Amino acid sequence: MTVLKSLLPKLKSRVSVSGEFKTASDPVEFLIDGDYMVTGVGLVVAGTLKSGTVLIGQNLLLGPDKQGEFKEVTVKGIHHKRVAVERAIAGQAVCFHIKGGSKKDPLKRENF
Repeated sequence: MTVLKSLLPKLKSRVSVSGEFKTASDPVEFLIDGDYMVTGVGLVVAGTLKSGTVLIGQNLLLGPDKQGEFKEVTVKGIHHKRVAVERAIAGQAVCFHIKGGSKKDPLKRENF
């Protein structure tokens, strides 16, 4: 086991060698692969941050919806590896608690 532990830190990150991810300074691109309605929280989306950096309180565009439009949402919380964090960077698999819409037009997962 000690050989494995000494080898793992020497491996290059998949983020830099795969060609699948852009840098943390690029515009945000987040691929959603799951969404959840959490009681007492609201809509949570899970996926992979392909590029950019996301901070709590940041506004993002979600979409396109069924009408081809994008909705502005605010990131209220971020989890990485089931731990609350302040920011997410390109290459991480994360969950975002998002808020958006209005009382007349609330953000609903079935619209996307």
